[in-house]
Amino acid sequence: LSPDIQGVSNECKGTPAFMAPEQLTPNKKVVDERTDIFSLGGLLYSILTKKVPFDIKSFNSKRELIAPSKRSPELHIDNGLVAVCLKAMSENPEQRYQTVDELRHEIDRYLDGFAPSAENASFLKTLSLLVRRHKKICVTVMIAFTIITTLIIGFITRLKISEQQILEALNVATEETARAEKERSRAESNQQKA
Repeated sequence: LSPDIQGVSNECKGTPAFMAPEQLTPNKKVVDERTDIFSLGGLLYSILTKKVPFDIKSFNSKRELIAPSKRSPELHIDNGLVAVCLKAMSENPEQRYQTVDELRHEIDRYLDGFAPSAENASFLKTLSLLVRRHKKICVTVMIAFTIITTLIIGFITRLKISEQQILEALNVATEETARAEKERSRAESNQQKA
């Protein structure tokens, strides 16, 4: 709490529930933009969970950060926002967003219907977000696909029925030809006898 030789105070200033670990360690006063990003992550955490990120009683650098979705499961917080929040509040400043613009860009991506890069979304999640962003086009494509598939199935079914009818007609024609040939042979043999 006493000022150092250069007149800078060694006291810790800030709201404990939103302070970055480096602010709570007096010997490691590396406070920069990433420290502010931690606090912004804390604000996002509070907005998502309706609770402060850390218990105010734990005024030390070793605090356990519970994921927003686990802290307030009843609010059904999206995994994309959880990932953004946890990255912004990473204990190690190197693992946080390095600039406020990066954090803003991630939140904008989420708001625009994309998966934030911090989420490392699966292919299925990315595909579902694509469908959500382009509902009309996807519905149109699905309807067109259904109609085309139905037409193709109908065409193939008709082709098989036609093929079967042709084969049946061919069999009947072959039988009729054989019968006619027998009748002609019989008629010729009767003429020779007479």
